[in-house]
Amino acid sequence: MKYYQEITLLPDQEISLNFIWSKVFHQLHLAFANAADEAGRIPFGVSFPGYTMEDGNIGLGNKLRVFSPDGEMLDGLELHKKLSRLEDYVHVVRRPRTVPEEVRGYSCYSRLHQEANGSAKARRYARRHDISVDEAEKLFPPNTITLKEPYIRLDSSSTGQKMLLFIRKTEE
Repeated sequence: MKYYQEITLLPDQEISLNFIWSKVFHQLHLAFANAADEAGRIPFGVSFPGYTMEDGNIGLGNKLRVFSPDGEMLDGLELHKKLSRLEDYVHVVRRPRTVPEEVRGYSCYSRLHQEANGSAKARRYARRHDISVDEAEKLFPPNTITLKEPYIRLDSSSTGQKMLLFIRKTEE
């Protein structure tokens, strides 16, 4: 990934940073889906320079960088146009920048899937195996593990369901 474009989120008193993250990521997801090749591969990556998980301060910060191996491909995403509805809350650097040569390390950001709770597993198991939910709940005790990583709340365009996109950062 040799090129990047930076997006800065600009929250104010009326609109929270979390709400802006949701809107930005929705548009980014659509842009990436449209840019996928025949095999479904997407030639872009993202990073969160303000990502933090220290001393109870958990968050993604207010910057997002979109990376690509090709500057023209990144420019072709036209992020400034796709995010134009949010121009009061988002600043998009118009032209891709070259990643500095002196950058030696990198961070890896990955999506985490929160495991379904015990009652959801029990209902699904009961439905699939034709047993009562009470019987299935004996097999699946409630779990109390919750993810602590920062997340973005998204609404599915196809189903309308709300979901949380948990993001974990690892240093490489």
